[in-house]
Amino acid sequence: MTDVVIWRLHDGAALDVLAEPYRHLHEAQTAVAPQLAHMPERTAEASWERRRAAYEQWLAAPDAFVALAQRDVEIIGFAVVTFAGAYHGWESGSRVGELKDLAVAPDERGRGIGSTLLDAVEDELARLGVAEYRVNVIAPNEDAARLYQRRGMTRVTSVFLARVANRRD
Repeated sequence: MTDVVIWRLHDGAALDVLAEPYRHLHEAQTAVAPQLAHMPERTAEASWERRRAAYEQWLAAPDAFVALAQRDVEIIGFAVVTFAGAYHGWESGSRVGELKDLAVAPDERGRGIGSTLLDAVEDELARLGVAEYRVNVIAPNEDAARLYQRRGMTRVTSVFLARVANRRD
């Protein structure tokens, strides 16, 4: 049986439980996009170091949360959710949820864990009075796009990436 718990950050050290599941997410993303436009992939360790800092910042915001999928004591997936303001040009709620990451352990994929996590995310957003949420998906990740579309999400934007001429950093 899979249990999903909603967790809010009280101690940055607690984020380390997400390191291994995040590594699996990084590996899945870089498998479908070994290069993102002109940018080669980072190592899993370098990626985690950066993402961990982002999680710490995002999860310090009011109401931001992690949905953790667990089987016994093993974390088999997670979703990180934070918030943005309302859309300016379209009628939306005053806050829009942002699903920053959804990760499922490789041997658990295709077993409904992602959908179970999204159910928990939607339940928590509804409890908080949030009517909409969004997620960015890297273009070649069609499996993720299909999951979100099966759940009724609609592709609404495209992101373009370019290197600024003559710049290196």
